[in-house]
This record gives sequence, C-alpha cells and structure tokens, in this order.
Amino acid sequence: MRQQGERKIEFKAYILYLAIFFISFTSLAFSELFGKNKVRCKDLAWNIIETEHFDVYYDPKCEVLANLSANWAEEAYSRISTSLKIDINRKIPLVLFASHYDFQQTNIILELIDRNVGGFAEVFKRRIAIPFTGSYRELKGVINHELCHIFSYEVLYGNIFEKIISQEIISQPPMWFMEGIAEYYSDHWTPIGEMVLRDAVIENSLISLCNMDIFLERPYLAYQQSYSLIEYIVKKYGEETLSLMLRKFAGNISKEKVIKQVLGISLSQLEEEYTRYLKEKYWPLVKEKKQPDDYGKKIFCGGTYPNMSPGGDIVSLISKEDNRLILVRISDGKIIKNITKGGLELKDIPPVWSQDGEKIAFVSKKKNYDEIVIYSVIRKKILDKIELKTLDEAKWICFSPDGNKLVISGQKDGDCSLFIIDLSLKRIIPLASGSAKMPSWLKEKILFLKEGEKQTSIFLYDTETDICELIAIFPVNISFLNWQDEDTIFFIDNSLDIYICDIKEKKIAKLTNFTTGAISLSVHPKKEKIAFSAYHRGKENIYLMDIGKKDFFEMEVPKKLVEEKRQIKIYGKREYRTDFTLDYRTGGLLYDTRQGISANMELAGSDILGNHRFFLSTDYSSGIFDFSNVSIFYSYLKKRPSFGVGFFKEQRPYFGKEKRFVDMECGIIGGIEYPFSTTKRLEFLSLAAEWNRTYILPKDNPKEKKGIYLLRTSLVQDTSQWSWVGPVCGSRVRILY
Repeated sequence: MRQQGERKIEFKAYILYLAIFFISFTSLAFSELFGKNKVRCKDLAWNIIETEHFDVYYDPKCEVLANLSANWAEEAYSRISTSLKIDINRKIPLVLFASHYDFQQTNIILELIDRNVGGFAEVFKRRIAIPFTGSYRELKGVINHELCHIFSYEVLYGNIFEKIISQEIISQPPMWFMEGIAEYYSDHWTPIGEMVLRDAVIENSLISLCNMDIFLERPYLAYQQSYSLIEYIVKKYGEETLSLMLRKFAGNISKEKVIKQVLGISLSQLEEEYTRYLKEKYWPLVKEKKQPDDYGKKIFCGGTYPNMSPGGDIVSLISKEDNRLILVRISDGKIIKNITKGGLELKDIPPVWSQDGEKIAFVSKKKNYDEIVIYSVIRKKILDKIELKTLDEAKWICFSPDGNKLVISGQKDGDCSLFIIDLSLKRIIPLASGSAKMPSWLKEKILFLKEGEKQTSIFLYDTETDICELIAIFPVNISFLNWQDEDTIFFIDNSLDIYICDIKEKKIAKLTNFTTGAISLSVHPKKEKIAFSAYHRGKENIYLMDIGKKDFFEMEVPKKLVEEKRQIKIYGKREYRTDFTLDYRTGGLLYDTRQGISANMELAGSDILGNHRFFLSTDYSSGIFDFSNVSIFYSYLKKRPSFGVGFFKEQRPYFGKEKRFVDMECGIIGGIEYPFSTTKRLEFLSLAAEWNRTYILPKDNPKEKKGIYLLRTSLVQDTSQWSWVGPVCGSRVRILY
C-alpha cells in the first residue's frame, strides 16, 4: 500500500513537473506568463539589395528608398571604417522598414519597441534595423549612428560566441562613450538636440558623467551631452583618440584608466574641462539672447503644438504630461475641454481647426495604422473618423477653406507625399510626392515645403489649374511652417527662432532671438499675436506674444530656382529567402575516471528577420548508465497568431538505499498565441507525453508506463507599468481553463 501511495505521489509530482515545464516552454516560445504582446498585423514581403558591404532588406514597394539607403550606408562605411581603422569582412544586414508601425512588429528582437526608438543595432548577428519616418535627412543620420555601433561591436566583442563559451569577461564601456561616438559619426546634430543641451548648461542642470554609464536620468539630454563630450574630445585631442579609446575599452580597462592612458588626464579633470568649455560657449548667450518669458506670457506649462482658434480666444494644444488634446482659454490659461479623455492615443502631429472654428481634426493611432478624428467643438462630440489604411503613416493635416476636405502629408512606399481627403466620400487622392511636408490651404491654393539636403524649397499648388510653382528656396532647414495669408508665412528655422516672410516682396524679418528655441507656433487670425511652444528649464511650454514692429530685410533668392537632385547608384536585387544562422551557442565537455564523459550543448538560431526561431538543448553522461537528454523547440512568429512546437526527452536516475530506478519522459508540446492588443492575448496550449520508470532495485519490480495528455486555454491581460525598480501601476490577470 505504501509503495502504491508513493507511486501516486511521485506520479502527481511528475504531473506538476510537466505542468511547470509546459509553462516554461510556452514562456520561452512565446512570451512570459505575463507581459505585453507584440502585435504583428502585416504580412511583410522582402527583397534584398546587395552592395559591397551590406545586404539591405526592404519592402519591394520602397525600392527607391532602399537604393538611397544603400548609397548612404556605403558612404558611412567608408568614413567610419577609415576613422576607426576597422574593416568588417562580412556583409552587414541592414533591415529597412517603410514605417514605424512595421518597425514595431519586427521579430529581430522580441522586446516591445517604443515609439521613440529610431533604430537599433543588434550585437549577435550585427544586424541594423531602421524605420523610415518621413525624413531623408534623419534616415541618413540614423544609418550612420547604428553603423557606428556595429563597428564598435566588432572591436569590443569580436566573435561573441567564443567569449561566451570561454566565459571571458565581456567589456562594457560607459554609455556616454558608446552613444557619443555613434552620434558623432551620424553627423546629424539636430537644432533641438543642441537646444536641450544649451538649456541644461544655462540652467546648471547637466548630468554628471558618473551618472551616464547608463541612461536612466533624462535620456534625451544624456544623448546630447554624450555627443557634445565626444565632439570636445575630438576638437582638443584629435579624432584618432576615438579609435584608441575603443580598443582600450575592448581590453576591459576601466573608464578612468582609459581616459588617463589616452588623454593623459583623469576622468574628473575631463569632466571639469568639458563643463568649462560648455559654459564658455553658451553662457555669453544669456546676455545676447532672450528667454521665452521675455517675449510673452506663459499660458500653459508642459504643452506643445498650440493652434489658435479662428476667433482667437481659444488655443488647442497637446499636453506633454499625459498626451491629451485640450482646449485652453487664452485670457487665463484655464483648461475648458479635454477632447481625448476617451482613451484615444494621439500622434505627435499638430491638431488643426476648420476655418469656421466649428471643428478640430487630429490624428490618433489605431492598431497598425493612423486615423483622422473630426471633433465638433460646438456639439462636443466626435463627428467622424477616417482610417488611413492606404498610407504608411500620417505626418501633417490641414482643413480646406470650406471644411469639406483635408490636405495631408503622409508616408507611402518610402516617400513623404501630399494627399487630399474628401471627407464626404472618404476618398484619398494623391497630390504631390518627393518629401512634401507641412501643407497649408488658403482659398484655392495649397502651400507646402520640400526638404533638401541643405535647403528648404517652398511650393504653391493651385487646385483649380493643377499648377505647382516653386516660389522660394531658403538656405536653411525649416522645422515648422505656418501660412497666414496669400503673401505671408511664418516659420521656425534651424536656429529655432521665429521668422515672418513676405513672399510677394521677398522680404523677411526675425521676430525672436531665443537662448533656447521655439518648436511650434500658431498665428492669430489678425496677425496680432503668436502662440508658440518653446523649451525652457527642461520643459516645453506654451507662450503668447505680440508680433509688434518688424524690421524686414531682403531675402536672398537664387537667380534660378532649381530643385536639388540626388545622384544614386542602383544596385541589383533578389527576393528574400529564409536562411537560418546561429543566435547563440554554448557547450562543455568533461571527463573524469569515475563518471566518464559528460557533455552538454545549447544552440539557438533564427533567420535574419527573426520570424523563424529554434532552440536545441542536449546533454550526455556516461558512467554506470548512459544518459542522454534532448529538447528542441521551433517557433513561427511571422503572423499575428504565432505558434510553437517542441519535442523533449529526459532521463533522471534515482539512487536510494532501498530503491534505484531511472525515470524517462518524452513527448511533444505545442501552442498558439493570438494577441488582441499589446495588453490582451489568448493562448491555446497542448501536451502529449509518456512517462516510464525502469527499476534497478528491487530487480523484480515491473516497469511502469503512463501517458499524459494536457490541454490549456488562457486569457491574459497585462496593463502594468514598470519603472527600473518594479511595477508602479496597472494590473495583471490570467484566466485558465
């Protein structure tokens, strides 16, 4: 009786073990017991462009963009390779996504990708993944940035598999160095980045170098400080010091020793010199320039994209703290309406009023596409929603004078183009292509700009005659544009100051001279006041200023208005085919005179896009008995419902005083997971296994054998929000059947 009871307990224990193993497998193959979901809504097709140093993976609809990227990547390779004195003897995979929505569903990494992530470089296969965000200038900079990381990985880690197997200590340079050199070689020092750094210097709020080994504190400022520090090192000690420092870090030398050996000073001395350099550079601006408060009163703290109503008494804006679209009374700054309290997720695009003041249009995110929402200010409800499924992403919107149409700047097939949307028919009509942005619509004409390498071109399109005219070229980059009347435009240039331009008279006037800078603006219908957002003391706020007297000066207009032409090399292409390579491998071999040979091995692999993944674990032990265990799993993650299957066989000996036996379990396991959203999913899991026990002592005990069949369905919800110390809000729920 005791033996039978023991067997029941042992068998129940085995069931529990299988259940735990089962859960562990599904956690490995799909997600954790809890956690957010990666929703894969699109079944993406891929082609490959082959260059001398790159394999560029791209959506076939974005072939022009892919060839541009391939050219920029080769240019970046030549520059960084020469500077850092590194050459890579294999092709670098560069995966280019048509939009950030496509980028967010990639399986190259399984972590969720935040909207603010502009690309990444993966260390094991040295892959680069980048989304197109509508700006060629920005894309070129990100390619340079991520490629620098690949060169850094080559020096720091070399063959990382060998280092893992040999348990060699892997070097970890401070993040200010890794991100600083990547920003330096990106050659994409943005006006907003310098503005944030300038504000921190003037306000004495720089981050200490000892707090920049990892970017937990004010990450955007940390990136800008890192770039600025590397730029300072290059100016004072020469660009060749970057290569020397990188190789010193590869030798697992502390940052203090690296600085001392390469620069000849201590880390504290470097920080002191660098801080003094920044103060000497930016503190004189306090006397020469003005703060945003000097130009007008602050009407809202922590907001962006102000847009004054046609009546001029209300301003719509987006609250930075909780990403809400709100209406604020200009006279006292009081919030009079929260338009998006119903849970709509706003995109980082300026909302726009209809010219009669009755409606507001804004863009929200819905699954894997954008949606334009039309809100009635008078009736205080949503009138309509227009799904933009045919576009990759929306970037800008503006009402037609009669309020029945919208002009939209949006991404499609690797380009930023203009479209007109008929609100009654919900029909999208192509208008202009070629990096066309920031459209404004007055009467029968639409004004928009095109981004160039070193200039901005202003165009005027006549909707009645279908004629598009190039009316001006500015030798600066325009970051925000507002067309007020037929002859007047307001804009923010790369100095982040506000200008007014008389197109007809070819004259321009500078309205501000900020120590920091303006980010967006809106002009009163009578051109008496400007509501603008500006950065000050680490925060973007909304201000209202009088336009006042303007000192105009003549514009520099080219004698011949000619658009920039990009000369690119066209590369050969081929279709993508699944090709497995290793992500991870480790193993060991041991021999001793008592136990004989013991060995173990683990392999993990995937294709370049991460859609197909496998994991193999096996071990062998000789001695009195030969034992071998194996488990192999495969996951298919390309579709929205992902699935995994696996096989396992495990032997476990037990040697007691009275009983000795060997348990052997083997079976197959599988599951399907369907995410409804990033927070909810449905899981279907199954297991079929066999359990055998072979007795060594007592010899007359019969062999035992049992079959196990398990099915499980789970509904999982996880809305938890985490900080670096743990969850801070939300909930986690799992319902099992």
